[in-house]
Amino acid sequence: MILRAGRPLHLWVWLVGALTVVMLPLSLVALQLAQQAQDESDRLAQQVLLARAEAEAAPVRALLQTALGAANALGLASLPLLDDRAGCSQVFADYVSSTETVIFGGFVTAEGIMICSSTGETRDFSSHPVFLQELGLKQPHFQVSQRGALSGQSIIGAIVPIQMRDVLQGFVFLSLPNNSNAAGWRTSGG
Repeated sequence: MILRAGRPLHLWVWLVGALTVVMLPLSLVALQLAQQAQDESDRLAQQVLLARAEAEAAPVRALLQTALGAANALGLASLPLLDDRAGCSQVFADYVSSTETVIFGGFVTAEGIMICSSTGETRDFSSHPVFLQELGLKQPHFQVSQRGALSGQSIIGAIVPIQMRDVLQGFVFLSLPNNSNAAGWRTSGG
């Protein structure tokens, strides 16, 4: 037997082994607690990021909801004026001139003819692929276009089908500029 500091070697081996057995579960518990703390930190960071994204998106969401509401109201206001194209176009022109966030508005009949618009222009969209797609959609929605058919600009189109007695009369299209410099699009973060 070899003695170290007055104790036999096997006692030192036993002591190291005993400490290892005692420390191993404690180390495993510490690792598990560290992993749980990291997971909680990641979850909180995701929640903060999501909350910030929602806060940044709130003004844009409000603007888009306002556009849908305005399109619906314009559709109902223009229905009695469909035979008076100048009067109908004036309704859209007045609305577009009263807001900085809409650059165009118009009413397209169920047959695909834009009979009144904020510019006073009329156009046949009956064979246009976007119009043909719209015929199948019965709910208000948005469509992004890199080049709007009338404005030539990148737009977000608010499109609302207008019905009377469950019969499709047509669609109101409102064009909002699709860029971060447009009035009403910038948020407090930049």
